[in-house]
Amino acid sequence: MKDILDDLAAAIAYRSQQRDGLGADVTRVLAERDAACAERDAAIARVAERDAALSMAEQNLAIFRDMVDLRDATITEHRATIAAKDAEIARLEQENADYHQVAEEQIAEIHAQRAELARLKALLPPFIFADATRQQWLGLPDSLPISYESEFYPSGVTQAQRPTTPISRDFVRTTTMPRWRTSYPNAPRWCADIEWQWSDNVFTADEVQRILPAFQGARDFADTERKGLRLGGYGFTHRFGNSTDLARVREQIEVYRPILDLLDEVHLTLYAIYFDIEASRRYIVRNIEMARESMPGKPVICLLWPAWHGNVKGTHPELPGTPISVEWWRMALETCHEHADGLAIWTKAAAPQPTNEPWWLETQAFRNAL
Repeated sequence: MKDILDDLAAAIAYRSQQRDGLGADVTRVLAERDAACAERDAAIARVAERDAALSMAEQNLAIFRDMVDLRDATITEHRATIAAKDAEIARLEQENADYHQVAEEQIAEIHAQRAELARLKALLPPFIFADATRQQWLGLPDSLPISYESEFYPSGVTQAQRPTTPISRDFVRTTTMPRWRTSYPNAPRWCADIEWQWSDNVFTADEVQRILPAFQGARDFADTERKGLRLGGYGFTHRFGNSTDLARVREQIEVYRPILDLLDEVHLTLYAIYFDIEASRRYIVRNIEMARESMPGKPVICLLWPAWHGNVKGTHPELPGTPISVEWWRMALETCHEHADGLAIWTKAAAPQPTNEPWWLETQAFRNAL
């Protein structure tokens, strides 16, 4: 019995020993299992981190791809803009080239026109700048000495007798004109100034016939002299104001026709009868235009007097006979130069030789600028 108990105790001890060993193994296995689980968890964590990193990388890659796409779109847009700019630049360069070509052609055409204008101007007679004073002391390049009314009658005929005393064609040819030529041996033109007959400031047809021999005698003298003397008449054609009816002017011109047909030039008296500059300009231009209409093809020379005419007394009673203003005089010089073939300056015989008078200084400056 004791042996059985000992064996049983030994078996129990062995089993207890085995249990303890098994417990240690279980503990070891569990520890190993826990370690493996921890490693697995660590691995899982690392995988999660990697997945998170991969996800982040994928997000970053998506953002990068979006940025690349945006960059590509921007580059494409910029390239399109550059292409459009290049096309615009090419167009502008072509336009510029075309413009320069047109400009060069226009410049060449302008030069050709200027050359043609210069050629035509060279064919035209120069603008006449004449001295119409009795003394001929203005020093102008041309001269237009005047034969005054008394010179067409024999001595002893008074001013009151002149309207009823016939003018002799032969007297003018043999006496009036030779005396004039002696005083002005080199004068290229002549002007007759006969004013007794002015009724209502114009000649009647009967008065024209009475003074016609003066111009016939002058024509005879010029044709016989054969020096190219050019004839004109003071007041032929007669000046008219801005308000004058042109039909009436044309009628009067036909009354003058027998005299006009004998003349080589129009000697147009364009004195300062208006104070207003623009009214005066219109008055000068209208008279020149009518002179060309009435005597086509014949030079128009404007006679200017550097003093205010009596007609301005209505608005400026203090001005008649006083020196002309520089502004009016400059306008007259410019307008005559633009529209007429020449101008002549007349002063009264008693007037002193001009030196520093404003109108005279303006005349010299105008001539120097031509």
